[in-house]
Amino acid sequence: MRYQMTRKLFALGDQGVITDEHGNSVYRNAGKFFSLHDRVRLLDMQGEEVATFHSKLLSFPKRMFIEIGGEPAATVTRKALAVRVKFDIELASGERWELHGDWVDRSFTLTDGAGATVAQVTKAWVSVAGRYGIDIAEGRDELLVLMILVALESTVAEDEENLDVGAGSTW
Repeated sequence: MRYQMTRKLFALGDQGVITDEHGNSVYRNAGKFFSLHDRVRLLDMQGEEVATFHSKLLSFPKRMFIEIGGEPAATVTRKALAVRVKFDIELASGERWELHGDWVDRSFTLTDGAGATVAQVTKAWVSVAGRYGIDIAEGRDELLVLMILVALESTVAEDEENLDVGAGSTW
C-alpha cells in the first residue's frame, strides 16, 4: 500500500495528514503535548486515537516509544555518529529493523532483520512539494511502519529547527 506524508508533519499550520496513494486522508497528527514526556498521538479520520509515541525529553541517546492500541509496539533509538544519524528500531517482538539511505532527501529503505524490504520511501512518485511517498510491502503492519516514520519525522524536524542540521544526513 502506498501513502504520502508531509516532510514537516509537525510544522505550524500543517494539518499533519497522512494520505493514501489516491489522496484520501487516512490519519492525522494530534500534535505534541509538552510534559515530562513528549507525546504525539496519531488519529484516524474519525478522531479515534490509533497510535502514540513519546520520548523522554532528557534521554541520551534519544529513544522514542511507540504504542499501538495502548500496547508497546516498537522502540526507536536515535544515535548520532559524527556526521551521520542512525536509527535503531526494535519491535516489541524483539525483531530489529534497519534504515538504509538518505533521510534528508527522503529516499531510503526500511528492512527487517533478514534484509527483506518492509517499506520504501521516496519522493519519486509524489508531485506535491514537501511530501514524500511510502510504499509498504504487502503483509506488513502498515500502522506500525507509518508510526515509525512519524516518530523519525518528528525527531529530525526538531533537530533541523533547533540546530539547522540535516544537509547530507545519511545512514
